[in-house]
Amino acid sequence: MKHTRILFLALLGLILWSGVAFAQTDTPTVTPTVTNTPTPTNTPTQTIAVHDAATSFRAMTYGTLTVDPPEIATISRGFVDVSIPGLNPQDLIICYPPADLVTTLAFAGCTPITPNVLRIYLVNPTAGNVDGASNANWGYVWWDRTPTGS
Repeated sequence: MKHTRILFLALLGLILWSGVAFAQTDTPTVTPTVTNTPTPTNTPTQTIAVHDAATSFRAMTYGTLTVDPPEIATISRGFVDVSIPGLNPQDLIICYPPADLVTTLAFAGCTPITPNVLRIYLVNPTAGNVDGASNANWGYVWWDRTPTGS
């Protein structure tokens, strides 16, 4: 019985030791490299390089919008167009709804559709039409991708 216990403990130790060694050799080492640390700015003369010199941003801007959604039919998606001077279809923009967005509407994304026009999509998942109230607390972050010299 004593030898069985010793053999068991020796095997358990070997298994645990092997598991630790396995875990140590199987864990990849990832070292992130940062080649460009952009500083957010509202000045449209600075460039944030992305991947290479051919793809860059002229400026990064953030702010708030006033959005007054139209009545959106039951179980459907609607949209509202908002004017942002200087916005172009190739620009990158992220929108976020206000904390007090009417609870019967869900934010479903945004996209620049024509120069100076941002389209915000909303979904009404309820069983009745919803007319959301105007709200001036919609936020956005906009990366201007207009080619330099344009």
